[in-house]
Amino acid sequence: MRILLITFLLISTSVFSQSSIGVKLPNKNTDLTLGSENKGMLPNRVQLQDVLSAAPLKKENMVAGTLVYNTTVDPTKNLVEGYYFWHSSNGWSRLYIKYVPTRDMNFLAFKKTTKEYLLPDYEIKVPIDELNYVYKAEENGTLFLDLSIYSTMAGGSVVIAGNTYLFTNIVDETGAEVFNGVTTMSPFVATVNEPGKITVGISNFSIPVVKGKTYNISHIGEEYWAGNFYNVAKPTLGTLSIGGKKVYSSMKVTFLSELSL
Repeated sequence: MRILLITFLLISTSVFSQSSIGVKLPNKNTDLTLGSENKGMLPNRVQLQDVLSAAPLKKENMVAGTLVYNTTVDPTKNLVEGYYFWHSSNGWSRLYIKYVPTRDMNFLAFKKTTKEYLLPDYEIKVPIDELNYVYKAEENGTLFLDLSIYSTMAGGSVVIAGNTYLFTNIVDETGAEVFNGVTTMSPFVATVNEPGKITVGISNFSIPVVKGKTYNISHIGEEYWAGNFYNVAKPTLGTLSIGGKKVYSSMKVTFLSELSL
């Protein structure tokens, strides 16, 4: 009789006691305490069929808070791999952590001219090769180009107005055109017997880039309105001098990544 009583007491203590694995004493607020520093907990891995269905579990036995690790990937059923818990409205909710989306912005290059580029006549295109740049995208995102183009015109015997245009062309590694157009325009006026006034055209624009693709960026300069006066005025752009100091036409290249979690 005494042996039976002791056995009953031991069983009762075992049934109603807390458990711990990897630690000597369980936490007083938990039924199970895990303490391993080099092991994880592996919950049941199941193939859910729908967020509105308990299957493959039995619906009559479902209790709110039941946790499983789903291995089914089915966008039509709103199922992805991950943890799901059963809620009191009789369905599965995905357990996830809310992240704040972030973007990375990286400075890539600063290109500048070291010389003057003479624009010899109306509609003659002159490559501004010092501002060329090749970029291979390491991830999806946006490429920003910031341009500052200085130009001037030598003084002549008449008052002359003109516009220096910078055309930018971007192609990928297959030769497909990504962008082609005017990116800066620098207006200027040269007066009788005076040196040309230096003006600057400033612009910034962007293009989307795709991971793995290579983008070749090149530029040409063109004088649009001074062609009829070329014998008396010579437009130039690039690196110019003003007050004994030099100003440099330039391009800054920056990359902005896509939003990521």
